[in-house]
Amino acid sequence: MHEFLALMTRRLRVVWAWAFTGWVAPVVVAAALVLVLLGWLVPWGWFEPAAIAVVAAAAIAIAIVAAVRPLT
Repeated sequence: MHEFLALMTRRLRVVWAWAFTGWVAPVVVAAALVLVLLGWLVPWGWFEPAAIAVVAAAAIAIAIVAAVRPLT
C-alpha cells in the first residue's frame, strides 16, 4: 500500500507542476519576449541569454516547488 501511495503522490506532484506551468507560462513567455525584443532594439548582447535564463529559472523553480510543496 505504501508503494501505491508513493506513486500517487509523485503523480499528484507532476500534475500540479503541469497545471501550475500552464498558469505561469504566459507571464514567463511574455517576459522572455520583452527581453528578446529589447535585444533587437538595443545593441547589447545579454538580452537573449537573459531571456533563456528567465525560462530556465522558471522551469527549475516550478520543479523545486513541486518537489517540496506539501500535498493537502
